Amino acid sequence: MARATILVLLVVLAAALAVASASSGLRGFVSKRATSGRSHWRPLTPAETRQWVSAKRAAVDADEQQPLIKAYVALKENAAGLRTVQESVEASSDPARPDRYGRHLEWEELNALVAPSEDDVAQVAQWLERAGVEHWEVMASRSWVRIAASAEALEALVKCRVRAYTPRKDSTRSERIVIQRCEEEVYEIPRHLDHIVDFVTPIVGFPRPNGKKAQYTAHSGAPLDQPNVTPTLLRKLYNITTPVASQGVNNTQAVFETEDSYSNADLQAFFQEYVPQMAGQRVKKTLGNLPNDPTDPDTEASLDIQYIMAIGAFAPSYSYNYNDEDGDEIKVFFDWVNDLANDPKPPLWMKLGSRGLTVLVASGDDGVGCNDWCSSFEFPYPSSPWITLVGATQVHQDAGVFSEIGSTFSTGGFSNDFGIPSWQASYVAYYLNNCPNLPPSSYYNRSGRGLPDIAAAGENVQVFVGGSVEPVAGTSCSAPIIAGIVSLWNGMRLQAGKSSLGFINPFLYKSASYASAYYDVTSGNNADGCCPGFNAYKGWDPVTGLGTPNFDFLTKLVKELP
Repeated sequence: MARATILVLLVVLAAALAVASASSGLRGFVSKRATSGRSHWRPLTPAETRQWVSAKRAAVDADEQQPLIKAYVALKENAAGLRTVQESVEASSDPARPDRYGRHLEWEELNALVAPSEDDVAQVAQWLERAGVEHWEVMASRSWVRIAASAEALEALVKCRVRAYTPRKDSTRSERIVIQRCEEEVYEIPRHLDHIVDFVTPIVGFPRPNGKKAQYTAHSGAPLDQPNVTPTLLRKLYNITTPVASQGVNNTQAVFETEDSYSNADLQAFFQEYVPQMAGQRVKKTLGNLPNDPTDPDTEASLDIQYIMAIGAFAPSYSYNYNDEDGDEIKVFFDWVNDLANDPKPPLWMKLGSRGLTVLVASGDDGVGCNDWCSSFEFPYPSSPWITLVGATQVHQDAGVFSEIGSTFSTGGFSNDFGIPSWQASYVAYYLNNCPNLPPSSYYNRSGRGLPDIAAAGENVQVFVGGSVEPVAGTSCSAPIIAGIVSLWNGMRLQAGKSSLGFINPFLYKSASYASAYYDVTSGNNADGCCPGFNAYKGWDPVTGLGTPNFDFLTKLVKELP
């Protein structure tokens, strides 16, 4: 698979990932004073220990066959090279830099800037051999080593007691799931490797409870003034006047799924009903470690494929599907990213942007993400400023006039891991200084990156699943709509002999200086359970971001970009 072909990535994560949370490493991941002359202890607070219970000590249960534990060893990358990459992606995505805009890095250029040395890799290989690690594979970027080790070998490698954990009986996960983690919540790296090894994952920390996937909504459950959301309505709602026709360029888009399949029969029925011009168009290829099963289609994959293809008309489309049988989304995510870009470290999103890829992520369906104690907000989805987070709206119709309000489930707020990026700073400040009735400041981080960035319709969205139409709700409805729009823009740029947009957040926020760029959503609140929510407000807000797109107006701005 050619790495440079995918231009738009849709990542609809079904659960929290305890990775990619901060550019300096995993959240809470710090070195403590060494307990001996040989090593440093690496602690990480579990993300959600209360949802998992210890089952047994993995390494001492010799009576039954133990599967090898899969993990990743992250090598430290060249710090100066990472700074160069950051400068490159900031310049290539800044509309105010016509000399640099759209000048993306090739994979070889990126790897040359940040890759660890071959000597560093050799030292890590020796460490793995001495511990008795059964299998390992050095990724092409040299930034990662994928390992498969017995519990005994893993214990010898990182000097911790490995224990098997299962979900608590009252959790949302299957009790059959078993994951392995270091019992002490810390692990040990030889001191002579401390300048080489960044971290090992996932051996501490736990996946959080399953996030909500796209939800069915009863046919009779939508209010009378809430119309069925279809591609036809979306084109009218967001002023998408571009004809549904091939742009004649290699403008590719892809979706990421975990154990979700789609049916081509459903896709064709969807096209026939809503976009007849696209009848016969198919997903170009399904990639990943799990084949597509068209006999058992899922709502999530069906939704993603149908709407990214319907809106991003005729753009070659791929589906990545991965096995999540052990319930460890962290490993699934790393497998996907290694297949895609061969570099899932925390700066991953920044590096994908430097390559000219646009990454869009559904912000989530948990409103403000109230914790179990009703005392603060938690955002289980990646909040990196290098991705574009998409919130959801509810569409209403009155006498033929459409309007939108922020969906109550639309996850939004402020990151605890990342500060406010420069392109967003003035919008976040305006909201915090002017919006009335904010939640208590103790609930959230006023200096954190605001999310989401943009929104689209996310309720009563019509999807073909298993031969029939189902109305669906969730930010995972909204994300493929925005992804398809970005694909249209990329196609226009490629037709004009220009590069893909790549990282689009600076463009989105700069465009907001024009009143016509977005349909401002000023009603709605994303309260979650016992926690108060944020109000939608004029301009950017933590429910719908900048609002929903006025495609034709934004298209004029896209065409003016270098």
